[in-house]
Amino acid sequence: MGYNWHLIGSFFVMSRTPSWSHFLLIVAVIFTIVISSLIYVSWRKYKQTQESKNVENDDEFD
Repeated sequence: MGYNWHLIGSFFVMSRTPSWSHFLLIVAVIFTIVISSLIYVSWRKYKQTQESKNVENDDEFD
């Protein structure tokens, strides 16, 4: 029980006094979210272009 309270207390101390480690942690989380969203969007566009190419090829074969 005391260990859990110590973890909660340290978390509150970190949130109250923003240090370099806390700042870097937030930046790393934001950076990861941005990069993953960019990869997801580019992958969606790539899939759409592949599907449109397949449709064009089907039209040519008809």
